[in-house]
Amino acid sequence: MITLTVASPAAEREHASALGVYLGTQNGWTPEEWIGAFNPTRQDGEGNTWHVMSMQVSEGFVANNIGALSQLPNLVIWLDDPDAEPVQFPTAASDPDKIIALIGPSGIDALAAIGLFAQVE
Repeated sequence: MITLTVASPAAEREHASALGVYLGTQNGWTPEEWIGAFNPTRQDGEGNTWHVMSMQVSEGFVANNIGALSQLPNLVIWLDDPDAEPVQFPTAASDPDKIIALIGPSGIDALAAIGLFAQVE
């Protein structure tokens, strides 16, 4: 199993919620399990609210759903692959209007990498 973490700025909440419902359903979650996905939970360095969802998925799940993920407007997907060429990592600072999906790092590590440190009080 690997971790899929998705962070969405407030302006993209509607798209992110639809993504959460889709991914949750595809991963076998019940509506009660994913209904709270993308509640406002983190802030970036500028104080902007981000909605976050993180879940364990199989590598097959990622392979089977990457096409659907790539159809979502304003989505940046980053796959943690040590064998890949270095690329510009998406962050809240560099992509403040994008939904950012990270595949690989744990949820906490993914949030730190994106630049979402402060929890919304």
